[in-house]
Amino acid sequence: MKCPECGYNSFDHLESCKKCGVDLTHFKAEHGLSGPLFAGRPAAKEAGTSPLPDPVRVDEPDSDLEPGDGDDSPPEAENALPLPAEESAAPPFLPSGSFPGQGPSLGSRLASNLVDLLLLTGIFALFILAGNAILLPGETRRVLPPLEEILILSTPYFLVLFFVCFGYFTFFHYLTGQTPGKMTFGLRVERQEGGDLLFSQAFLRSVGGLMALVTAGAGYLPIPLTRAGRGWNDRLAGSRVVRLSRRGEEEEGPGPG
Repeated sequence: MKCPECGYNSFDHLESCKKCGVDLTHFKAEHGLSGPLFAGRPAAKEAGTSPLPDPVRVDEPDSDLEPGDGDDSPPEAENALPLPAEESAAPPFLPSGSFPGQGPSLGSRLASNLVDLLLLTGIFALFILAGNAILLPGETRRVLPPLEEILILSTPYFLVLFFVCFGYFTFFHYLTGQTPGKMTFGLRVERQEGGDLLFSQAFLRSVGGLMALVTAGAGYLPIPLTRAGRGWNDRLAGSRVVRLSRRGEEEEGPGPG
């Protein structure tokens, strides 16, 4: 029942207001309130209705208690949902001195291949000279064998040249990721996700390079024309060419090789 004087809510069975002490008997009689009912609810009109039992009074907690004294419930700070972490506005980490898309230039890769080609030419020339000295020991004045001898031995010479070139690139890329030409210009071949090549990858890269050469260099066209800078050899082997800076950083970029 709500006190008409001070507005304090109290039980219907009280004769006076608990707060201001005003007499409530006349107010209860006028509004038909009786029995232990809560404020604002009229008495039951049916004769057979039994009154509800007196409500159990719940004592208000002592206001002198400090937060957490006698209270086993966790503090609000523990029940609060964690706030989402603020997204950093900083750009993704990039090695110093590099930016996306930067890497070995086409000129550096062509120059490294030229160095390797010169080395292979020298190796093959030494092989021909050694063969000439063994097959034609009497002709000491001739540095190179006659053209007729070269044509006769063209098939063996071709096979030797093929296996020397194939093994040269395969084993150098497998062992160090660098041929002497790539060492000269600071280039390295590695797996696409980073790391040394497996032997199978080095082998497939040499096969892909051979396929690119057989097609008149068409397999190398994607290198300068695409951002990834990977020809058939790198796509077949799952590899890439990176540039090694002085501080050991690696940067991907286009160019044949």
